[in-house]
Amino acid sequence: MRRVLCPPLRPPQGNTGFESFSPTNFSDVAKILTKIKERAVVLVNVSKLSREERVRIMDMISGAIYVLGGNISTIQDNLYSVTPGAGV
Repeated sequence: MRRVLCPPLRPPQGNTGFESFSPTNFSDVAKILTKIKERAVVLVNVSKLSREERVRIMDMISGAIYVLGGNISTIQDNLYSVTPGAGV
């Protein structure tokens, strides 16, 4: 019988912490996505934005998190938890 050796598991690299953001404009999305790519769980509060800006920002985050294999959960109106995927 042939024995197969698997490489050792590596711990996640980068930040594995928690970040909270209350974006005030669309340019703040880059900071949020950078933290997600660093494997941080991000809490996003979009309550201070206009409806149009909220939709635009959450569309951008949703598209990026889909590509990264993550997840978005609604905590309450205008408050979201964004978690990175395993392959980020």
